[in-house]
Amino acid sequence: MKKDRSRKQRRNAASVETRNAETQRRRDAENANNCSRSQITQYAVRSTQYALLFLLSIALLFTIPSLASAVGGEGAAVPASVSLRLDAPPTLVAGTAATVRLSGAVPDGTSATLLLLGSYGPHMVQASFSGGSASFALPAEATRHAGVTDLIASAGEAQARSQLDILPGAPVSPVVPMVGPRSTVADGRVELMAVVIPTDAWGNPAADGTDVTLRVRQPGNREQQWSMLVAGGLAWERIVSGTRSGRTTVAASSGAASGPEASVREIAGPPASFTLSADPTSLPADGHQTLTLRTGQVQDRYGNTLPDGTLVTFIVEAADGTVPPRRLPALLVGGVAETPLQAPATPGTMRARASIAGVLSPVVELHFTP
Repeated sequence: MKKDRSRKQRRNAASVETRNAETQRRRDAENANNCSRSQITQYAVRSTQYALLFLLSIALLFTIPSLASAVGGEGAAVPASVSLRLDAPPTLVAGTAATVRLSGAVPDGTSATLLLLGSYGPHMVQASFSGGSASFALPAEATRHAGVTDLIASAGEAQARSQLDILPGAPVSPVVPMVGPRSTVADGRVELMAVVIPTDAWGNPAADGTDVTLRVRQPGNREQQWSMLVAGGLAWERIVSGTRSGRTTVAASSGAASGPEASVREIAGPPASFTLSADPTSLPADGHQTLTLRTGQVQDRYGNTLPDGTLVTFIVEAADGTVPPRRLPALLVGGVAETPLQAPATPGTMRARASIAGVLSPVVELHFTP
């Protein structure tokens, strides 16, 4: 009876665990679906916002006459035949206030409207005619985004158009280099890529032709410097790895602007030849005592010590081939790896060697005596 009760209890417990696991899987699936639906909803909202902004800009382009009439105020009844002249600076540094002048045979007091259409949407400024002209004061916040901006001025039904090329300002700090990959082999051949995207105070990419200086300091006090020019918003340079392992730093500056350094770790390449030793090389075949297999200092061909954690495989096999080889894994620490080896219960000779990244050490013979 007690055994039957115990079986029933185990079955009930297993059933409860199964139901709990199934419930948890359903919850995980529901959470994943909810997350996916949330991401899709956010994407749809952003897409809708961008589409509405685009449609608004297009609508403004085709409704300037009616818009001007609506905000024209006094003296808005200016026929389209009236010739207007719009005087604006051809270029302007981003974030700089400016004055645009609209002139023509328009009565004093007539309201005029200036519409700026740039890549970041419209901006409207109003003024009134006095003495045959109206002056529009463009605030600094209206010129923060670099690029070509269309200027459309209206007085009643009359219009005048011009363009204003807003240029990026001088680069500001921080100028941060992006370097990759984050680690590389110190063999004097591998190339790294350094990219710099300097921006002005308003986040505009620096103008083409802007000078950027790149300074690189590699292990062994090796220093290099390049002068690059911005093209398409960025400047870049290839950096060849050195032959010494260690930390490489990359710093960038443009004019008076600078920023924090980026770093790359240069590590040793594949090992050159290395040695293997055993201490001792002979033991009684008692199945209890141990000897130590130890590599020499493992370095690459440039003398760089391989990094800690590099896998080393010790291979031990019978000299006559009657016993399958044993593979004993170990890790480099301070450039050296070691492992204990227990003496067999049967006398004989064994051969040991070590392997690192396909490079084999010389063979060491181990003697186990009766």
